[in-house]
Amino acid sequence: ARIRRTALVPDVRVVLVADRIDQAELSRLGGFGLAAVLYRGSATRDRILGALSARVPSAEPEEARATRLTSEFHASEAEARYPRGFLDRHRLQSREVEILGLLADGFGTVEIADRMAYSERTIKNIISTLLVRFDLRNRSHAVAYALRTGII
Repeated sequence: ARIRRTALVPDVRVVLVADRIDQAELSRLGGFGLAAVLYRGSATRDRILGALSARVPSAEPEEARATRLTSEFHASEAEARYPRGFLDRHRLQSREVEILGLLADGFGTVEIADRMAYSERTIKNIISTLLVRFDLRNRSHAVAYALRTGII
């Protein structure tokens, strides 16, 4: 049976704990009291309670809510995977490190985009920025550089 939004108690707040998310799914879940989405590795009792008590905009459009929840999820994921001080002297963003790791594991642009819930264009832009920033020739060179310098 489908759950009707009108049947829900309006003050119910939900925190979703997940390994990965899809922004389209979040758009559909937003109306069911979804207050926050946390990465599984960062979902401590304090973070869940904090997410439940945090102020959420009441008249937030569903697409804006999905974007905000996606961003918060990626921030909690980055904090869990790459704690403060983890990144090396190049000050790479956690998503850049993750993309380099996925490239090293043999994933292509489409697979990385699906896995990280980004568009293919975003993944291509991040890789291109890395190549330019470190004066690298191609993706293989980027992976080799990341391995030699200890980034991954």
